[in-house]
Amino acid sequence: MTIDITEDEWQRNGFYAALSKGREGYLYYDYFFYEDEAELRRQLNHIGDELKDMIRQDRISPRPLFDRYIKRRYYYIVPEIRDQFLIQREEMAARFRERNGISKDSKENEILQYITAHLDALVGTAFEVCKEELLEMGAVYGDLIIRQIGGIWYEYEAWRMKQIHAGIYDVPAVDRIFPQNDIVECWENGGSRELIWRYQEYRWRYEEWKRLCALAGL
Repeated sequence: MTIDITEDEWQRNGFYAALSKGREGYLYYDYFFYEDEAELRRQLNHIGDELKDMIRQDRISPRPLFDRYIKRRYYYIVPEIRDQFLIQREEMAARFRERNGISKDSKENEILQYITAHLDALVGTAFEVCKEELLEMGAVYGDLIIRQIGGIWYEYEAWRMKQIHAGIYDVPAVDRIFPQNDIVECWENGGSRELIWRYQEYRWRYEEWKRLCALAGL
Protein backbone atom coordinates (compact mmCIF):
# COMPACT_ATOMS: atom_id res chain seq x y z
CA MET A 1 0.00 0.00 0.00
CA THR A 2 1.43 3.38 -1.03
CA ILE A 3 0.50 6.59 0.82
CA ASP A 4 1.78 9.82 -0.73
CA ILE A 5 1.00 12.95 1.30
CA THR A 6 1.08 16.06 -0.85
CA GLU A 7 -0.32 19.56 -1.32
CA ASP A 8 -2.34 20.55 -4.37
CA GLU A 9 -2.06 23.76 -6.38
CA TRP A 10 -4.52 25.51 -4.04
CA GLN A 11 -2.37 24.57 -1.01
CA ARG A 12 -4.84 22.06 0.40
CA ASN A 13 -3.45 19.08 2.32
CA GLY A 14 -4.19 15.76 0.73
CA PHE A 15 -2.81 12.33 0.00
CA TYR A 16 -2.96 9.54 -2.56
CA ALA A 17 -3.67 6.02 -1.37
CA ALA A 18 -2.82 3.26 -3.85
CA LEU A 19 -2.58 -0.51 -3.75
CA SER A 20 -0.76 -1.69 -6.84
CA LYS A 21 -0.85 -5.05 -8.57
CA GLY A 22 2.11 -4.34 -10.83
CA ARG A 23 1.69 -3.97 -14.56
CA GLU A 24 -2.01 -4.84 -14.32
CA GLY A 25 -2.84 -1.54 -12.60
CA TYR A 26 -4.30 -0.87 -9.16
CA LEU A 27 -6.53 -2.78 -6.79
CA TYR A 28 -7.23 0.49 -4.99
CA TYR A 29 -6.56 4.12 -5.89
CA ASP A 30 -8.09 7.28 -4.43
CA TYR A 31 -7.29 10.81 -3.28
CA PHE A 32 -8.32 12.39 0.02
CA PHE A 33 -8.23 15.88 1.55
CA TYR A 34 -7.69 16.53 5.26
CA GLU A 35 -7.48 19.58 7.55
CA ASP A 36 -5.42 18.28 10.48
CA GLU A 37 -3.68 15.21 11.87
CA ALA A 38 -6.85 13.87 13.49
CA GLU A 39 -8.73 13.94 10.19
CA LEU A 40 -5.75 12.32 8.44
CA ARG A 41 -5.89 9.45 10.95
CA ARG A 42 -9.65 9.04 10.36
CA GLN A 43 -9.13 8.94 6.60
CA LEU A 44 -6.40 6.30 6.91
CA ASN A 45 -8.53 4.17 9.23
CA HIS A 46 -11.40 4.48 6.74
CA ILE A 47 -9.19 3.22 3.91
CA GLY A 48 -8.10 0.24 6.01
CA ASP A 49 -11.70 -0.64 6.88
CA GLU A 50 -12.77 -0.29 3.26
CA LEU A 51 -10.04 -2.62 2.01
CA LYS A 52 -10.83 -5.22 4.69
CA ASP A 53 -14.53 -5.11 3.83
CA MET A 54 -13.84 -5.58 0.13
CA ILE A 55 -11.55 -8.52 0.72
CA ARG A 56 -14.08 -10.14 3.08
CA GLN A 57 -16.78 -9.85 0.40
CA ASP A 58 -14.65 -11.91 -2.01
CA ARG A 59 -12.68 -14.61 -0.17
CA ILE A 60 -10.71 -15.74 -3.25
CA SER A 61 -9.29 -12.41 -4.44
CA PRO A 62 -10.15 -8.72 -4.13
CA ARG A 63 -9.47 -8.19 -7.82
CA PRO A 64 -13.04 -8.63 -9.20
CA LEU A 65 -14.32 -5.97 -6.81
CA PHE A 66 -12.07 -3.38 -8.40
CA ASP A 67 -12.47 -4.29 -12.07
CA ARG A 68 -14.89 -1.47 -12.77
CA TYR A 69 -12.49 1.08 -11.23
CA ILE A 70 -9.33 0.10 -13.09
CA LYS A 71 -10.68 -0.29 -16.63
CA ARG A 72 -10.33 3.14 -18.17
CA ARG A 73 -11.63 3.48 -21.71
CA TYR A 74 -13.63 6.72 -21.98
CA TYR A 75 -14.59 6.19 -25.62
CA TYR A 76 -18.35 6.31 -25.36
CA ILE A 77 -19.09 9.98 -26.12
CA VAL A 78 -18.72 9.69 -29.89
CA PRO A 79 -19.81 12.55 -32.21
CA GLU A 80 -23.25 11.02 -32.78
CA ILE A 81 -23.94 10.90 -29.04
CA ARG A 82 -22.54 14.42 -28.59
CA ASP A 83 -24.90 15.79 -31.25
CA GLN A 84 -27.84 13.87 -29.77
CA PHE A 85 -27.09 15.44 -26.40
CA LEU A 86 -26.84 18.92 -27.92
CA ILE A 87 -30.20 18.60 -29.69
CA GLN A 88 -32.21 16.70 -27.07
CA ARG A 89 -30.65 17.92 -23.81
CA GLU A 90 -33.72 19.79 -22.52
CA GLU A 91 -36.05 16.90 -23.37
CA MET A 92 -33.69 14.46 -21.67
CA ALA A 93 -33.59 16.52 -18.49
CA ALA A 94 -37.39 16.87 -18.48
CA ARG A 95 -37.87 13.10 -18.82
CA PHE A 96 -35.59 12.35 -15.87
CA ARG A 97 -37.24 14.97 -13.65
CA GLU A 98 -40.76 13.84 -14.50
CA ARG A 99 -39.93 10.18 -13.93
CA ASN A 100 -38.44 10.93 -10.51
CA GLY A 101 -40.86 13.59 -9.32
CA ILE A 102 -38.35 16.44 -9.10
CA SER A 103 -38.11 19.83 -10.78
CA LYS A 104 -35.34 22.15 -11.95
CA ASP A 105 -35.82 24.08 -8.69
CA SER A 106 -35.62 21.08 -6.35
CA LYS A 107 -33.05 21.19 -3.56
CA GLU A 108 -29.44 20.53 -4.49
CA ASN A 109 -29.08 17.46 -2.27
CA GLU A 110 -32.37 15.99 -3.53
CA ILE A 111 -31.28 16.25 -7.17
CA LEU A 112 -27.87 14.76 -6.37
CA GLN A 113 -29.47 11.89 -4.44
CA TYR A 114 -31.58 10.87 -7.43
CA ILE A 115 -28.65 11.16 -9.83
CA THR A 116 -26.24 9.18 -7.66
CA ALA A 117 -28.78 6.47 -6.83
CA HIS A 118 -29.58 5.89 -10.50
CA LEU A 119 -25.91 6.07 -11.45
CA ASP A 120 -24.93 3.33 -9.00
CA ALA A 121 -27.90 1.22 -10.06
CA LEU A 122 -26.63 1.29 -13.66
CA VAL A 123 -23.02 0.35 -12.91
CA GLY A 124 -22.24 -2.88 -14.75
CA THR A 125 -25.10 -2.44 -17.24
CA ALA A 126 -24.18 -2.47 -20.94
CA PHE A 127 -23.72 1.04 -22.30
CA GLU A 128 -26.24 0.62 -25.13
CA VAL A 129 -28.85 -0.41 -22.58
CA CYS A 130 -28.37 2.55 -20.20
CA LYS A 131 -27.06 5.23 -22.60
CA GLU A 132 -30.27 7.26 -22.69
CA GLU A 133 -30.60 7.40 -18.92
CA LEU A 134 -26.94 8.36 -18.51
CA LEU A 135 -27.44 11.25 -20.92
CA GLU A 136 -30.59 12.28 -19.07
CA MET A 137 -28.62 12.40 -15.83
CA GLY A 138 -25.91 14.42 -17.58
CA ALA A 139 -28.49 17.00 -18.62
CA VAL A 140 -29.96 17.31 -15.11
CA TYR A 141 -26.49 17.38 -13.53
CA GLY A 142 -25.42 20.15 -15.91
CA ASP A 143 -28.49 22.24 -15.10
CA LEU A 144 -27.62 21.89 -11.40
CA ILE A 145 -24.04 23.03 -12.02
CA ILE A 146 -25.27 26.13 -13.87
CA ARG A 147 -27.75 26.92 -11.10
CA GLN A 148 -25.29 26.46 -8.22
CA ILE A 149 -22.05 27.65 -9.82
CA GLY A 150 -22.75 29.30 -13.16
CA GLY A 151 -22.03 28.77 -16.83
CA ILE A 152 -23.83 28.54 -20.17
CA TRP A 153 -24.81 25.46 -22.17
CA TYR A 154 -23.34 25.03 -25.64
CA GLU A 155 -26.22 24.93 -28.11
CA TYR A 156 -26.58 22.92 -31.29
CA GLU A 157 -25.68 25.04 -34.33
CA ALA A 158 -27.15 23.50 -37.46
CA TRP A 159 -25.02 25.63 -39.78
CA ARG A 160 -21.83 23.98 -38.53
CA MET A 161 -20.55 21.02 -40.54
CA LYS A 162 -19.18 19.69 -37.25
CA GLN A 163 -20.33 20.56 -33.76
CA ILE A 164 -17.39 21.43 -31.50
CA HIS A 165 -18.53 20.92 -27.92
CA ALA A 166 -21.47 19.63 -25.89
CA GLY A 167 -21.21 20.93 -22.37
CA ILE A 168 -21.03 24.11 -20.31
CA TYR A 169 -18.71 27.08 -20.84
CA ASP A 170 -17.93 30.25 -18.86
CA VAL A 171 -18.10 28.32 -15.59
CA PRO A 172 -16.59 30.59 -12.88
CA ALA A 173 -13.15 29.36 -11.74
CA VAL A 174 -13.46 26.21 -13.88
CA ASP A 175 -13.99 27.43 -17.48
CA ARG A 176 -15.63 24.40 -19.11
CA ILE A 177 -17.43 21.34 -17.73
CA PHE A 178 -18.81 18.43 -19.74
CA PRO A 179 -21.42 16.94 -17.39
CA GLN A 180 -22.46 14.12 -19.72
CA ASN A 181 -18.81 13.02 -19.86
CA ASP A 182 -18.59 13.16 -16.06
CA ILE A 183 -21.64 10.94 -15.75
CA VAL A 184 -20.42 8.34 -18.25
CA GLU A 185 -16.88 8.28 -16.84
CA CYS A 186 -18.16 7.86 -13.28
CA TRP A 187 -20.64 5.18 -14.40
CA GLU A 188 -17.67 3.24 -15.76
CA ASN A 189 -15.14 4.09 -13.04
CA GLY A 190 -16.02 5.00 -9.48
CA GLY A 191 -19.78 5.42 -9.46
CA SER A 192 -21.49 8.04 -7.31
CA ARG A 193 -18.49 8.49 -5.03
CA GLU A 194 -16.36 9.76 -7.90
CA LEU A 195 -19.17 11.99 -9.19
CA ILE A 196 -19.71 13.62 -5.79
CA TRP A 197 -15.97 14.17 -5.46
CA ARG A 198 -15.92 15.99 -8.82
CA TYR A 199 -18.97 18.07 -7.94
CA GLN A 200 -17.47 19.08 -4.60
CA GLU A 201 -14.28 20.06 -6.39
CA TYR A 202 -16.22 22.32 -8.77
CA ARG A 203 -18.05 23.85 -5.82
CA TRP A 204 -14.82 24.37 -3.86
CA ARG A 205 -13.13 26.14 -6.75
CA TYR A 206 -16.16 28.39 -7.17
CA GLU A 207 -16.35 29.30 -3.48
CA GLU A 208 -12.60 29.97 -3.39
CA TRP A 209 -12.92 32.16 -6.50
CA LYS A 210 -15.73 34.15 -4.84
CA ARG A 211 -13.64 34.57 -1.69
CA LEU A 212 -10.63 35.86 -3.62
CA CYS A 213 -12.81 38.20 -5.68
CA ALA A 214 -14.27 39.63 -2.46
CA LEU A 215 -10.79 40.13 -1.00
CA ALA A 216 -9.78 41.96 -4.21
CA GLY A 217 -12.92 44.10 -4.08
CA LEU A 218 -14.23 42.74 -7.37
